Amino acid sequence: MKTFKPLLGFLLILAIVFSCQKEKSYEKSNAPASAGSLQDSTNGDCLGHVVSGTYKKDTSLNSLNYVDINIDVTRTGSYTVSSDTINGIYFKATGNFNTTGVSAVRLLGYGTPVAAGTNIFTVTYDSTPCTFSVVAADGGTGGTSVFTLAGAPNACTGATVQGIFTAGTATTAANTATVQVDVTTAGTYSISTDAVNGVQFKGSGTLAATGAQTITLTATGTPVAAGTFTIPISVGTQCSFQITVVGASPAVYTLNGAPNACTGATVQGQYVVGTLLSTSNTATIQVNVTTAGSYSITTAPAVDGVAFAGSGNFSTTGVQSVILIATGTPTDTGSVTVPITVGSSTCSFILHVVPVDYFPRTTNSNWSYEFDNNSSDTLFQQVISPTLSASGNTYNIFMENDGTGLDTLGYFRRSGGNYYQYLDIGSFFQLDNPAWGEYIFLEDNVPANTSWTSSSFNDTYTDTTGATYPIIVHFKETIQQKDVPITVQGIPYQNTIVVKEEYEYSFDNGTTWSSLPFYTTNYYSRNIGLIKSDFTDNSGSGGSYTQDMTRYQVF
Repeated sequence: MKTFKPLLGFLLILAIVFSCQKEKSYEKSNAPASAGSLQDSTNGDCLGHVVSGTYKKDTSLNSLNYVDINIDVTRTGSYTVSSDTINGIYFKATGNFNTTGVSAVRLLGYGTPVAAGTNIFTVTYDSTPCTFSVVAADGGTGGTSVFTLAGAPNACTGATVQGIFTAGTATTAANTATVQVDVTTAGTYSISTDAVNGVQFKGSGTLAATGAQTITLTATGTPVAAGTFTIPISVGTQCSFQITVVGASPAVYTLNGAPNACTGATVQGQYVVGTLLSTSNTATIQVNVTTAGSYSITTAPAVDGVAFAGSGNFSTTGVQSVILIATGTPTDTGSVTVPITVGSSTCSFILHVVPVDYFPRTTNSNWSYEFDNNSSDTLFQQVISPTLSASGNTYNIFMENDGTGLDTLGYFRRSGGNYYQYLDIGSFFQLDNPAWGEYIFLEDNVPANTSWTSSSFNDTYTDTTGATYPIIVHFKETIQQKDVPITVQGIPYQNTIVVKEEYEYSFDNGTTWSSLPFYTTNYYSRNIGLIKSDFTDNSGSGGSYTQDMTRYQVF
């Protein structure tokens, strides 16, 4: 049986969506950048942070080493947040803000601490700085620390509570409690209190030295009622501290736009039929406040399985924006009207629910990728508004940019649960003649372990000796995993379909099929698209590589 001519050329044109490996970087500035601040607009204080994980000299950081910081986003778009490098480690995050307002961002830690001690990091975003400290223990301190709570069994000695606790308002990273401990054995620690009145305090890290030390615990949850509450801490011994939760009188306000469409209403996040909503699904509306105080707004009963709600406090009067968070699971696709009623005023906004989509093709949607964890070897992909009509079908056009300018990547469409690519099959397989056609590269409505092959394409193939043979080629796809969580570049992506793509050929009219000595494993995440692609080359030419998504923006 004859074989294909040398595979190098084939390797260079292999990808369907993910393109071959590039050598030049595409700067992320091609995507619209977000704007905002790490600081409170009123007093300039940092909006808060939480350091997680243990840090030891000569021990590399991993996915458990990160810092959650709060950012007040004033303009949506892509972001890069990073710290300086101190003691051999740094923290960084990239992504996309889909909503304005205060958002939490997780900066992953990188590197290896070279010395024990306390390190003060400066993190910057949109020219605003804030600082946080990380304590690295000596590598020889080993495992869990041993300590007692100062003040046990009574009130925690010198306990200090920071932040305002308001009934009905969720706590943030600014809500903390600092307690004193007496360390007899250095090492790691993890503390979690019971929830009292809807509020719980947690903290973890490293106590690098013995003696008197302080630990900062961060509050989570939403206070249920106003009043003073005792929070006990139990770590072998027990002490306690108190928090005061303030209440607020009901505000007086009306909905802007009533009784018609809500003025300036903005819906953020994707609403996909059958997909549970998260806190990224929001609606922002405007209200006119005449008396400051607390508020609670809900769109109940649910419309199309979705309800919006929000609560908090208005500290000033006048026109203000309120962010409502969606809950539920959309039941039907299409556009629905969501009414909001506050007192005697009612307005409404439109919610668009779309089908499940593992390979979005909406205009201006874009993705950035990095090859083999090399930050200088990247690729940018974007969907443009023009389409291609071929063989009675309409295809969305994907473009790519490796830093030398936009070029056509491919043509794609979807029908039901099937996703198609239209391409020159002859050029793809290095046949003697062009052979344009389409094949299904993904099916989202079949279970794991389902396989299928594309239509076969007949042509001739000329080998390196000049001999010509009739040949048939096709693609073979296999769903290896269905709706599983996949982590790429430290970020988890839920509901991901993993597809193995193989390339088969026959020289005897389909009686015997052989596979090319390489294959591609593609990872498609629901409503995001291709998040990862692994190309495995078993030919001995060393052509294997990995393509990881670093950011995305889906419209």
